[in-house]
Amino acid sequence: MGKPAWMTQDWTQGELNALVKNLGEENARRIQRGEIKVWKKSNLLCVEQFFTPKPLIIGSTDGSRIITQARDVFTDSISPHFRKWKINKPVGPTNKTIMRAYKITRSTTYTEMFTSIDSDIRSLCMTPHQIIDFCQEYFEWTVEYQGRSTIFLVKSNGFFFVPHVFWNHKGLSIGINEYSSALDWRPDYNHRLLIVPYRVYLSS
Repeated sequence: MGKPAWMTQDWTQGELNALVKNLGEENARRIQRGEIKVWKKSNLLCVEQFFTPKPLIIGSTDGSRIITQARDVFTDSISPHFRKWKINKPVGPTNKTIMRAYKITRSTTYTEMFTSIDSDIRSLCMTPHQIIDFCQEYFEWTVEYQGRSTIFLVKSNGFFFVPHVFWNHKGLSIGINEYSSALDWRPDYNHRLLIVPYRVYLSS
C-alpha cells in the first residue's frame, strides 16, 4: 500500500498510521494541513523520541563481530537463544550510522512499538556487530539506566528478533526474544528502543 497523496515528509508512515487509527482519516488530513494543532505527534504513539545530550553514532563495521563471542562486552550473561536461532555468524559490512533513541510511553508489544515508527521495519534493523559496538561506545549510558533494557531489532535467516541489553551489578547482559512474541513492555520501567532510522553515511 502506497502513501496517501496528502501525506508529506513531515510525518513518518508510522505516525500517519497512528493518526488515521486514532482520529480517522479526515482528522488526519486536517492535522496534516495544519487545521488542527497537535502538541506532540508522538502522543498518538506507543513510543516517543528520547533526545540524548549528543548524537548516538556507530562507526562503520565489517560485520565480523558475533554476540556469542563478545564476552568481553557482555560480561554477565549472553542468552543461549542466539545460538538456538542461529544469530551467531558474521554478516555484511555497514557504514557509519547515526542512531535515534525512543522510549516507550504506554504498554505495547514489539510489533506495535516498531511499526509505530516505520511500517517497513527492515529499515529499523541493526547488525549484531553494530549492537556490540554500540554497547562498547555507550557503555556508561547503559550503566546509568541500571536494570532497564535497551532494545534493538535484528533480522536473521528471514526472521526478525529483538535483542535487549541491560546492566546489573555483575555486568552487562544480553537477551533476545522473537519479534512475534506477545510480551508486553510497560512504560513504568522506562525501557528504551534503539533503532537506525535517521542517517546512514555513504562512506565511513
